[in-house]
Amino acid sequence: DHVIVRAVIDGQEYWLDGTSAAARLANLADVPPFHWALPLREGGSGLVPISPRDPAVPQMVAVLSADHSAGVDLPVLMEMDLSYAGPAGAQIRQMADAATPEQLRDMAQGMARSSAGEGNAAIYDVSVTYDETSAVGTLHVGMISPAAFEWQDGRLEAEIRQGVDGSGFNPDRSRPAWRDIPVVTPGPARQRTEMRMILPDGGAGFSISGAAMTSATFGNVQIDRAAQIVDGELVATADTFYRLGEIAAADIPAARRDARRLQSARAELQAPADVTWRWELTPAQRRSRAAPVLAAYQRAIAFAASDDLGPLSARAMFQENIYQFADALEDYDRIARESPSAWVHQRRANVLEALGRPEEAIDALRASYEVDPVNGTAFGLAQLLAYQGRTSEAQELIDGLAVGEDDALALADAQATVSGLAGDTTVGENAMGALVDRSPNNGEALNSDCWFRGRFGVALEDAVDLCTRAVERAEYAAAPLDSRALVHFRLGQLAEAKDDLDAALELAPGLAPSLYLRGIVRLATGDTGGRQDIATALTMSPQVARFYASHGIQPPQ
Repeated sequence: DHVIVRAVIDGQEYWLDGTSAAARLANLADVPPFHWALPLREGGSGLVPISPRDPAVPQMVAVLSADHSAGVDLPVLMEMDLSYAGPAGAQIRQMADAATPEQLRDMAQGMARSSAGEGNAAIYDVSVTYDETSAVGTLHVGMISPAAFEWQDGRLEAEIRQGVDGSGFNPDRSRPAWRDIPVVTPGPARQRTEMRMILPDGGAGFSISGAAMTSATFGNVQIDRAAQIVDGELVATADTFYRLGEIAAADIPAARRDARRLQSARAELQAPADVTWRWELTPAQRRSRAAPVLAAYQRAIAFAASDDLGPLSARAMFQENIYQFADALEDYDRIARESPSAWVHQRRANVLEALGRPEEAIDALRASYEVDPVNGTAFGLAQLLAYQGRTSEAQELIDGLAVGEDDALALADAQATVSGLAGDTTVGENAMGALVDRSPNNGEALNSDCWFRGRFGVALEDAVDLCTRAVERAEYAAAPLDSRALVHFRLGQLAEAKDDLDAALELAPGLAPSLYLRGIVRLATGDTGGRQDIATALTMSPQVARFYASHGIQPPQ
């Protein structure tokens, strides 16, 4: 239903579409997405094949420039350009002429979600341009994205995402009537992605593991990927070719295997083992590294729609994460005024605790509970009340809850804490004992009992064995290791306590309570390095000193 012109010039076959406003010399030889053509000739003609070939230039190029120089655990400043050539570029031209700022913001949010995850990126710039000479339309987005690195098995790693990975190829041939139907593959098309990331500390000690170079095909798709570190930057590229055709039913299983093989050919960017965390920086270093990020957040807040508090929320969490608690509270307070929610009141409670304002933290947590009266918030509120000496109020709150089996562990923990702080540890011992009796192999139940014994210094005679069972049964051992360390400390087993705290911090380097207790243990054994542990822990979580002091644990004088 479409008329095109076939021409042969110097032996090269061309299929020319006079209706395309995006035809240029660079893409003139591209083949249309058809298998056959019917020539219009006097006397008629039979069908002639349209010989497929890959497009000469990519129809889509994604270029991502990321600045991760602030640190492995600080946000990334990103500039992303999506350039479209050919007919898709013509659509961008229409957008450049007609799109409103609101439409551009919505489009940028969609791009941000695809690259940084749902709700995680803050957009500070978006623009659309069209180059008439090349017929290329470009959508540009500037944004702040969460840190690319995740803590995995004692190392910081970031997945290097390049082009397609085969995960979307899974034709459904489950019904008998479908089993002999081939799979149609779209094409011809070509895409390219380019990524450059400035690494922290000039890239010193960073490395790439896994499939840094890949060339693979699956289901008429070819992908060539490469990743390397050059002059302190991660440079990653991917070229993907989609070829028009069919996959015979008998060949589908092999194509699936090829797709899965590509899916498993992952490349990871690994940070050095001696990486510098944000809590290890001096306050001046943290402020210096955070300054460009905060400036970008300010741009994002100004760029957002008047009712979009997402960038303000992101800045508040960032400031909390770099221990600028007063600034974080200012942002959370504004959010609470303009769009109150259980979440923002909980964030306010956390920050108020860090600022040494526990009574106001109680009010904030109570406000969260009033907005969304879930038991988890009530248990947290009860414990916060109890640590402020308001144990009667805490017990009254717990007594009024409707608690099901799913909350049994949290209820026992809250009851044990409140009664213990009121001076009666027998209630807690009985509650924890009953909990463990019901679930003797439940790691969380065992850890709750271990933690209770360590905090209140009771039932220590068999506590180490119980805590060891908690460590052995835990999916994530950092918490029970920390609990067992406290039991060792109570028993005067300082070497064992330090070993457990070292192991917990190796699994979770940001555990401020573990770092604080390790500092006390080190000082108790004459290791003056414990003072730095304590100072760092108090930077991260100032309230940790009050927590341990309430259980009679303080640094030696």
